[in-house]
Amino acid sequence: MRITETHAKDALWGYIERYSAQTVGYMADPKDGGDYRCFAALGPHDEFVGLAIVELGRLGFGPLADQLVGCLENILVLEPYRRQGIGTALLQRILRTAWESQARHVWWTVEYDNAAAIGLYQRIGAVFIAEEDPEAEKPERYYTVVVPNRSLSKQPKALGPRGRASFTR
Repeated sequence: MRITETHAKDALWGYIERYSAQTVGYMADPKDGGDYRCFAALGPHDEFVGLAIVELGRLGFGPLADQLVGCLENILVLEPYRRQGIGTALLQRILRTAWESQARHVWWTVEYDNAAAIGLYQRIGAVFIAEEDPEAEKPERYYTVVVPNRSLSKQPKALGPRGRASFTR
């Protein structure tokens, strides 16, 4: 199995369009401006077996407003190829790409009942934040999942005024 980066118009792009049409729509929108990186997992006979897409950018709001972060837009392994380490390999490639770009964190969401995905994310050291959308037509329960770039994470160096920690790189 191997992971390869894929781009519009290359031989693997049709799979990205087929399995991640909504994200491809965002990528085609000139107002989006995101830096998307797409990866395909190929099996032993170079057959398509999975994909992962990350968007690198700045949120523009909140405590991470001016920091580069990654948003995992999609990760998918075709059913016959699951439980063979392909999801782990795709996720590791996404994280490596984000860290090489100096992203502080990579985040995404996962449904509460997706036990296989949650197990994978726990194994890589992700942090889970339970969320609920009570205004949705059918109440949605999910986790926001965050993996910090530990090589860039700020470490508290001392307590500042009012007991707050001051941070350094």
